[in-house]
Amino acid sequence: MVETRAQKDAAFAHVYKENVGVFQDPQFKELFDKLGVESLTQLIEMEYDNFAMKWNVTTTTDDGDNVTQETSEHSLTKMKQRTITNAIEWYLAQESPDIKTWSQLTSETLLTFVTA
Repeated sequence: MVETRAQKDAAFAHVYKENVGVFQDPQFKELFDKLGVESLTQLIEMEYDNFAMKWNVTTTTDDGDNVTQETSEHSLTKMKQRTITNAIEWYLAQESPDIKTWSQLTSETLLTFVTA
C-alpha cells in the first residue's frame, strides 16, 4: 500500500496528540526527526538500538545585552524506548497493519496490550 503524505501526517498528529497519543512527549518527535522517520511504518524497519540514540539540542538565550548558546545532550529514557518497541509490537500484532492502523493506537490501548 502506498502511503500518502496526508496519511503520514494524520498518523503522526494522532500519536503526538496530547492526553491520547502514545508519543505525546516532545522528545519522541525530536528523536524521530533526528532519525529521519517520515512515516510511523518506518519504525518497524529500524533497529531498536536507534531508539537509544543521543542527540544535541542548542538553546539560544537573548537577555537583551548578551546572546548565549547552550548545548545539551538528549536521549530517551529506557521506559520511553520501551514505549516505542511496545508500539511496534502492538502494530505488528494487528490483523492487517497499515498506515491507518496507527490511528487506533492510544496510550490506553497500548497499556492494555502490554499488560494482557
